[in-house]
Amino acid sequence: MGFLESAGNVYLYYKIAGMYIVSIIFIIIGFVIRNIAKNDKRSKETTMSLSNVSCDPRNCNAIGNYSVNGSSYDIPVQYQIKDNSKHNVVHYDPNNPSDATANKMPSWAGFLFMGIGSFVLLLAIGFTIFAMNSDSGTRATAGGVLFGMNALSSFTSHNSSY
Repeated sequence: MGFLESAGNVYLYYKIAGMYIVSIIFIIIGFVIRNIAKNDKRSKETTMSLSNVSCDPRNCNAIGNYSVNGSSYDIPVQYQIKDNSKHNVVHYDPNNPSDATANKMPSWAGFLFMGIGSFVLLLAIGFTIFAMNSDSGTRATAGGVLFGMNALSSFTSHNSSY
């Protein structure tokens, strides 16, 4: 086995190990996001009006005024100018209406992270099966292709201003 063949094999195994690590991290982040969204007690929503609006070129800060069961509450609200029509809903805890937010974490975000992590995990398992069942030259070629793609993307990202 020559030097390039050994280097290609090692590079392939490092890439596979990296895929396992990234997939596990994404799956864990997905579970954490899902638990945060699931345990959020701010399950009711109502509309709010904004006052004291001040904007810079990208963001606006305001005070959101909303009412629940005849009582009025205020919360600070920050939103991007491009989302100008999406900032009139407030999510609050029915047992404690003063606990509210204008930006509730979507429950689908956790599933998205878990799905991406699972997909990368399946790819890593497929690459592992490929690496275990292939001869050394084929593994080296696959490692060399991955290395070449990585080097090319690194080169083009550093030289994109030309």
